[in-house]
Amino acid sequence: MKYFRVIALSAGFSSGRLSLSADQFASRRHALVPTKEKGVFRILQPVQFKRGEEIGFDGEVNKILLQDLSPVEANPKTVEGTEGKGKPGRHPKAVEGA
Repeated sequence: MKYFRVIALSAGFSSGRLSLSADQFASRRHALVPTKEKGVFRILQPVQFKRGEEIGFDGEVNKILLQDLSPVEANPKTVEGTEGKGKPGRHPKAVEGA
């Protein structure tokens, strides 16, 4: 799973698996199916995320999508788990490169 912050106005995903907080999942539950892994969901219908949201994505990131995202280090409590409430998790620093 690779972790990203949305840096464009929005970023859309149409296939693959996402690692989300409970709040992120709640507003998109119609388009996602939970997997056996806690906080990981399979995409059934296209979903979008707003600027500043952080997600884990286990799918192909093409060049066009990569322009809308910035790699970040994973924070399991706020990205994958359900402990974070309200806004998506904040990570202290971005991963260099990529």
